[in-house]
Amino acid sequence: MYYIELMRTAAEQPLSASPREIAALKARAGDVAALAKALSHPNRLLIACQLMEGEQSVSEIEARSGVRQPVLSRELARLRQLKLVVTRRDSKLVYYRLADDRLERLLSSLCEAFGRPQNLTSRKARRSKADNKRVRRKAAPTRIQERRL
Repeated sequence: MYYIELMRTAAEQPLSASPREIAALKARAGDVAALAKALSHPNRLLIACQLMEGEQSVSEIEARSGVRQPVLSRELARLRQLKLVVTRRDSKLVYYRLADDRLERLLSSLCEAFGRPQNLTSRKARRSKADNKRVRRKAAPTRIQERRL
């Protein structure tokens, strides 16, 4: 009930922006529209969401996303052309990662708005979980360590 009331009051109140904010929005509107257009294809959106987990090779992305290799290569080339992903070559393998933290924040917002799958978390969230696990491991000895004491 609270959220419905909050949405109703927010809808009744007009959004006001200063002329400076409107001018800044107009200047960036083309860039934002181009980004939205790039992510409007389901495979590109899926690939970008997959890359939120960190740097991955083409074969890893293919295995996890289910996008077939020819389509995946085409979509990765498009994302690379739009400078949304960057690559790193290691021998024959090419690794991809998101080019910008702003893109990761946008994807994270989309996942929150439309429901984040349990296994899809941002790099920052995974790092903090890993740090917490390390702290807990140091704080609580395991059974093997207790036996040695």
